[in-house]
Amino acid sequence: MSELLEQLQSVSHDQEMFYDILLEIGGDMDDSNNIRTHENYVSGCQSAVWVTAEKVKGVWDIQTDSDAFMVKGIAKLVAEVATPDPSAIRFGDFHSITHNLTVQRQKGMQAIINKIIQLTEGK
Repeated sequence: MSELLEQLQSVSHDQEMFYDILLEIGGDMDDSNNIRTHENYVSGCQSAVWVTAEKVKGVWDIQTDSDAFMVKGIAKLVAEVATPDPSAIRFGDFHSITHNLTVQRQKGMQAIINKIIQLTEGK
């Protein structure tokens, strides 16, 4: 299981702390402006999100970026959970924390999952 997902699960009862951690995760990420291209753009998110996926030495390298810190945190979480086997990632993998997310953020999370699956299918 993802270390980030475990951390968020441990504070899921405290919505303020949950959001603080997501914001911290997003704020700690470097801007990956080099992935901010039309091809990498994730449709269906309220905030702008970009995702790339490349297999390096047999291991998936999934990069994410967003114009919003919270969404950066969500995208990083999804990428971390997806990295071992992107074809197996499902929205249900996050059921223990999604109650803390608005419906729009949940839809955005699903859009990020869909983009990762699309980028990694058959590769």
